[in-house]
Amino acid sequence: MATKFFFFILKDYTDHKSELNNKLIFMVDDNLREFLLRYEVIAPVPSQCFRSICSQIAKVHGIVSEIMSSSILVQLFAEIHLKFKERLKERLKELNVQMDGGPQHALLCADLSFYIKQFKGLNGLHLISLNFEEAWSSK
Repeated sequence: MATKFFFFILKDYTDHKSELNNKLIFMVDDNLREFLLRYEVIAPVPSQCFRSICSQIAKVHGIVSEIMSSSILVQLFAEIHLKFKERLKERLKELNVQMDGGPQHALLCADLSFYIKQFKGLNGLHLISLNFEEAWSSK
């Protein structure tokens, strides 16, 4: 009987952690969408949009890094980064920004470099892969 009770408590705890992660990801994704709706690939660099995104990510990191284990923190921010790439891909398609070596491409690369530096500077997140190849695909 005690084993069954312990199983239910453990399941509730696991479900609760998953729900919290999903809610955090949803909230950050919603903010990323809002920031990127206003993104224009123009000077100055880093753009206000990317500054706001990095600030938002840093705030969330500051709050949750004190209460989450490092493995859960990495998983959470890897998912946040994936959401960012999805939203960025959508916006680049709307803006018709191409990976052609032109001025817009250079400005975007500078914004992305800023994002990567800020993201990797957050404690415990330096091992997350931050490539953006998928953002350039036209599919």
